[in-house]
Amino acid sequence: MRIIIPLADGFDEFQASAVFSILRKARIDVVTAGVPATIVRGRHGMKLIADKQLDEADYKTADGMVLVGGDSNESLERSEKLKQAIIELDGRKKIIGAVENAPYLLARAGVLDDRVATIAAGMEKHLARPRTGRVIVDGHVVTAAGTPDSVELAIRIVEMAGKKAAASDIRKEFERHGS
Repeated sequence: MRIIIPLADGFDEFQASAVFSILRKARIDVVTAGVPATIVRGRHGMKLIADKQLDEADYKTADGMVLVGGDSNESLERSEKLKQAIIELDGRKKIIGAVENAPYLLARAGVLDDRVATIAAGMEKHLARPRTGRVIVDGHVVTAAGTPDSVELAIRIVEMAGKKAAASDIRKEFERHGS
């Protein structure tokens, strides 16, 4: 199981870290892919060196993708490679996740045309079938409304990957320590 997390300047550091950490804790391979370069800066200034550039990431053999929010949507939206990857993964019914404002990118790629989804408050007009809720799963697509919900989104992805025991253990760990 391999999940790609595309990152561009302005990505939300907490969301990226939460998703990355939880997926790795569940023994899911995670590949960070910089758009367009491997060195990217988060919205709060953290510098990250991605595993590879998105152009080098083999999304055709990936099992999914998670788009984190932040101030990077504009850069990500300009990436034709990202749009192609989203459409390809959707066509193969692979796991696709998006947090905060990133469901907008799924909507622009047509992935949310016939699906219910959630998005950051005030952005509902960009979705064909918006729903209120912190985390919404519709088939192989999972969306989360905001930063605090990135933890639950990642746990749901672990469940969708068939690792229900790991998801349960991770959820209990967060409950035990307070999320």
